[in-house]
Amino acid sequence: MAGRPKIFDEQIALERASALFWENGYEATSTEDLIRAMGLQRGSFYHSFGSKRALYASAINFCESNSFNELKNLLQKSKSPIQVIKSVFLSLADCSLNEHKKGCFAGNTLAELSNVDDELVENAKKHLKTLEEIFF
Repeated sequence: MAGRPKIFDEQIALERASALFWENGYEATSTEDLIRAMGLQRGSFYHSFGSKRALYASAINFCESNSFNELKNLLQKSKSPIQVIKSVFLSLADCSLNEHKKGCFAGNTLAELSNVDDELVENAKKHLKTLEEIFF
């Protein structure tokens, strides 16, 4: 028996959840905040994502796949990969104060959840290791 079709764009919902988690952190983001930001009904939220924790893991993976794929493409297309890496770091220096305050999503996860959730922390470490490998 097939379930009801989704009536929302999962990618947009993940983008909104990722932005909220990145801005506020895991603990300071309530399920109600997420449901409101994602524009979902409670049932759709739980049916599609399972829990706040599962959504957080998906949000980190979503951010990684988008940003890391973009970075890999830039590096592969460039005749000067070192310039691409340099521009990545220079763009961090030039971003707005609000962007600076957000920090690194994976780094924030390590800082906030290091004594709370080993699995999410290991996932964040994996993301940072992947970024290191891309730069290498």
